Amino acid sequence: ARELLLGYEAGIVEHVRAGQGLVIHGRWRSGKTTAACCLLRAVLQHAGTACFVRSSDVPGLVISATAYSDAHTVAEALRFADLVCIDDLGAESARDAGLTMIEDVIRYRMDHKRATLVTTQQKQLIAQRFGEGVGLILAAQFIDVQLQTRRWLQEEGSTRDAAVAKILKRKGP
Repeated sequence: ARELLLGYEAGIVEHVRAGQGLVIHGRWRSGKTTAACCLLRAVLQHAGTACFVRSSDVPGLVISATAYSDAHTVAEALRFADLVCIDDLGAESARDAGLTMIEDVIRYRMDHKRATLVTTQQKQLIAQRFGEGVGLILAAQFIDVQLQTRRWLQEEGSTRDAAVAKILKRKGP
């Protein structure tokens, strides 16, 4: 898993341009969100745009037209940012409207070759919850990374930030 994350980070500009996403899955507290945030940070360091959103927040943010920046709403950022992270997919409410909005974001980004990171504890349930279409999209167009434990994080340093900095071979925050 570490090598896949490092490889993706090393080629972040190429992966984003190609629309290549990642599904990062694993148990609770295995470091999925931390890894995704490091990759978002790498895009920002290369003058790209990035957006992070929890899957359970997507419907409310889209419906309310919440501002993401001075120029864009969250809905626009989810469509047009160079890299988007949809965190904890599968933890959202099973309401049809919310699932449809999340599926629409994923489909739009895949159809337009926009790189997307997805973190989930429930990779095997995504196809059941969102339909086989999204499951097939994730299987075909995303690199699959499974984190087993936080050890990949803890072995590298005494604090979370130091560990992430060492893993991604960059200086601390």
